[in-house]
Amino acid sequence: HQLFEAQVEKTPDAIAVEFADRKLTYWELNQRANQLAHYLQELGVGTEVLVGICVERSLEMVIGLLAILKAGGAYLPLDPAHPQERLAYILQDAQVPILLTQQKLLAILPITAAQTICLDTDWENITQHSQNNPLNQATANNLAYVIYTSGSTGKPKGVQIPHRGVVNFLNSMLVSVDMTQQDTLLSVTTITFDIAALELFLPLIVGARTVVISREVASDGVQLAASIAKYGTTLMQATPATWRMLLVAGWQGNKQLKILCGGEALSTELANELQQRCACLWNVYGPTETTIWSTIYQVNQIGDRFTTVPIGRPIANTQIYILDAQLRLVPMGVPGELYIGGIGLARGYFNRPELTSERFILNPFSDQPETRLYKTGDLARYQPDGNIVYLGRIDNQVKLRGFRIELGEIEAILSEMPAVREAAVILREDIPGEKRIIAYVVAERQEAIAISELRRYLGKKLPEYMVPSVFVQLPTMPLTPNGKLDRRALPAPDIVRPELDEAYVAPSTTQEKALVDIWVQVLGVEQVGIHDNFFALGGDSIRSIQVLSKAKERGLSLSLQQIFQHQTIHQLAQELTTAKVSIAIAEQVQPFNLICEEDLCKFPNDLEDAYPLTMLQAGMLFHSEYSSNTKAYQNISSIHLKAPFDFEKLHTAVQQLANRHPVLRTSFDLSNFSEPLQLVHKTVSVPCQLEDLRHLSAAEQEEILASWFEAEKNNKFDCTIAPLLRFQIHRRSEDTFQFSFTEHHAILDGWSVASMLTELFEHYFFLLGREVSPIGPPPANAFRNFVALQKQALQSEEYQRYWMQKLNDSPTTTIPRRPSQKSADETSEVRVVQVPINLEVSQGLKKLAQSAKVPLKSVLFAAHLRVINKLCREPEVVTLVSSNGRPETTDGTRCLGLFLNPLPFRMKLPQGTWMDLISQVFQTEQELLPFRWYPMAQIQKDLGGQRRFETCFNFTHFHVYDRIETLTDLELLDAKGFNITDFVLLAEFKLNVISSQVELSLCCNTFELSNQQIEEICNDYAQTLTAIAQFSDKEYEVFVGGNNQQYIDDKQIKGIEELSIQKLKIAKRKTFHRL
Repeated sequence: HQLFEAQVEKTPDAIAVEFADRKLTYWELNQRANQLAHYLQELGVGTEVLVGICVERSLEMVIGLLAILKAGGAYLPLDPAHPQERLAYILQDAQVPILLTQQKLLAILPITAAQTICLDTDWENITQHSQNNPLNQATANNLAYVIYTSGSTGKPKGVQIPHRGVVNFLNSMLVSVDMTQQDTLLSVTTITFDIAALELFLPLIVGARTVVISREVASDGVQLAASIAKYGTTLMQATPATWRMLLVAGWQGNKQLKILCGGEALSTELANELQQRCACLWNVYGPTETTIWSTIYQVNQIGDRFTTVPIGRPIANTQIYILDAQLRLVPMGVPGELYIGGIGLARGYFNRPELTSERFILNPFSDQPETRLYKTGDLARYQPDGNIVYLGRIDNQVKLRGFRIELGEIEAILSEMPAVREAAVILREDIPGEKRIIAYVVAERQEAIAISELRRYLGKKLPEYMVPSVFVQLPTMPLTPNGKLDRRALPAPDIVRPELDEAYVAPSTTQEKALVDIWVQVLGVEQVGIHDNFFALGGDSIRSIQVLSKAKERGLSLSLQQIFQHQTIHQLAQELTTAKVSIAIAEQVQPFNLICEEDLCKFPNDLEDAYPLTMLQAGMLFHSEYSSNTKAYQNISSIHLKAPFDFEKLHTAVQQLANRHPVLRTSFDLSNFSEPLQLVHKTVSVPCQLEDLRHLSAAEQEEILASWFEAEKNNKFDCTIAPLLRFQIHRRSEDTFQFSFTEHHAILDGWSVASMLTELFEHYFFLLGREVSPIGPPPANAFRNFVALQKQALQSEEYQRYWMQKLNDSPTTTIPRRPSQKSADETSEVRVVQVPINLEVSQGLKKLAQSAKVPLKSVLFAAHLRVINKLCREPEVVTLVSSNGRPETTDGTRCLGLFLNPLPFRMKLPQGTWMDLISQVFQTEQELLPFRWYPMAQIQKDLGGQRRFETCFNFTHFHVYDRIETLTDLELLDAKGFNITDFVLLAEFKLNVISSQVELSLCCNTFELSNQQIEEICNDYAQTLTAIAQFSDKEYEVFVGGNNQQYIDDKQIKGIEELSIQKLKIAKRKTFHRL
């Protein structure tokens, strides 16, 4: 860090680091790193103190690493993509007192005793600290970092690297690659791989520029090639696997580019390919235990003498010895084990003294008694010219994609499985340049072991790069005459289709057949079914790139992300279908861009944006504005809380919430412009009233609250005045208060309300001075982007044609009415009832979704359709399903607005089993997904304006409330809500994040349905859900007219709990998830 500080003095205004569209100069980077370093020192960070850092690739990653070093501490890098179990082990083993991370990663991090600092949301607190370079007591012998590498026992081990090794390495590399201030280095490596230190620190000590790219870009050959060109890259370091990925993607090279290649053996073939495309090429070698690279070789013309390129000579202050088993120097050209000595040696392994003594031995060639050598386990030999040639491994350790892997670690974890008697893991290269980890297993009972189970088990415990590409089940392991495992006799993986969970299903569509052809070529498997998993067939990241390349040749557009997310031919083919009709906005829509010139001239000066209404908003506003007696779309929530009370800070939090989110500063103008518009005001004052009830008894308080609640139902918003949101606080005691808010549904959907409340209370507790992260910057996404998407959809003839063909002759699904005692002028009310779903049924529904390989939503939707079928006695059902149009961006979930679009869902229930019904529901859902932007109101208008939909299905999983649950001083005592739905029957399913249980609330229009009907409907849902969960492989009955009796017999419903219909109440364990 002192080398960096010296460079800051020389080039303060030069760009030091860049990520996406953000840049920091040397001065700015130093300033921010200093502020964080001072903060860390306040928390006790100093010499020999380990600080964990688990962040996505970003500017914050660089700031965090520098700050830890500046504070005098040592960094422990953690990859957020690694399994939680592995992260938990490392954090526990290293006993780090502090962990730097990001807010969005908290949900995936394991529980840890470390104090957690979020580099995004805690930054406001960090900026209060000094910008000056901090003082620390670190010396060259103190720790700089600890990196955990694969261990043969099944547990990773921590390698301790001191400052002297890092400084020596950086100074040596500066000379070797002749780096200057004019260079730009493209950083592509995860910080858990030690070579990332070169990418992040080497440019910073010479005044050059580092460009950090995301994990997604670095793993996509096409995007990576584009980034090399875009940023004018002059130096890049990567493994042979990454360079090969670039070549497969069609990269033509860059004659200004200097290349470092290391992490695994560099073949002469790849070296020749790279030489033709770059300015200079170096092959580098070195284990983590000797500080990044220990040898370097500048590649010139490579002849036919070698299959791999020499690793060269040692860097400065490094000694290389090639020894025999008795630790004697071997002659020139004779293979031996490679030992490394010098200033770059690690201290050893963290808390592993025995392993340290075994691998770091005393140097027999030194007269200094404490000098050591590192035993690499690599086989090598000297050439006559003094360069070293790497020949492979002596032990069971390999390198793949630059990562050092102990195959014994994979074997140890596989052997822990009860179904596995023996396991062996090897690295094979059946196709030149393509290395794969192959696992061989012998079953405990000689029964077939599901490949998916093996893969799933390892995936929970190991990083993705350590999970074998192929699994081979053997009756017995091949043995040598001495009775030891004969690894050379392990058979090559069969090219026929392996035994998979899924039965073989041949391709049927043109796209499926094209994709199967590609997979057969790339994977070397003779037969591929449309439901076979790409990775179960031996696919990996390199083969993914090959698939993309061959798909592009056939005119099929796919992304690497799609292959990883949709891992079967069937799913990928649907992605291709979706891509044909999908509508997307390439760039963010700018403010006022959706407004005509005529209207722009009429706007008042206090607006920051304006755009049209969505059709759903227009319908809501029309209904609420022009029906004088309706209470629809005015939602009220009232929560009794136990929490520290400071009205001024709570009011501040409410106001700052509106300052951050445009929809909370929005009003509507339905008549003064060429079309109805929503107007976003620069500033608004959010009503937040306080009434002190502490002097009243509990009964008197409840009376006042009930009176306020009833009055609030009739206190309609004026949609022309922002905000369409207000808060009311009733203080009930010193530490309890009633928190109530009213909002017009036209500005917020359910997820937005959950996100808003979470952000509000997190910020309130931050303002109170509690240990809560400050809120991050406002989301970059805006609700106007959704409006633009819908506008594009309305202009699409294909969208209109799809929905007309789907619904033109559709029946109207109507729930039969019964005679009512209500008067004609009586207004409708909504009765909310909960359908009890016991634990066994809830778990059964989730397991069924997993085994059917469909979302839980599809299982619950199937139950809803079956109930509607039973109520209406029609085999073909038309209902609405709530669809979410929220933008699929990194901050899309934080963006507030009304992103809903209920979609008509038409399906004839198939004869067969419950599983058949679920399958058809999922397929029908996928079919309409590409057309989800077309507004339901326009569909109804296209159909002649007649109302056809009176039932609706909705499924929610508001996991954002997880963050509120972490506020230890906040307790939910009680809650009530009020909203009016325009449906006769709305089935609201949700997955409770705390209990992970399925819950169902029915919102029933009491003007249309009698109380007896409502109870019968609840009973239908309860019995149907139980039948699906417990008897999914049995046939169900499709009701068609008449008085058909219910199919579920007494034996099937024996376990169903007696149904209790009651007004919605908060359960004994009250959480925000129940709001």
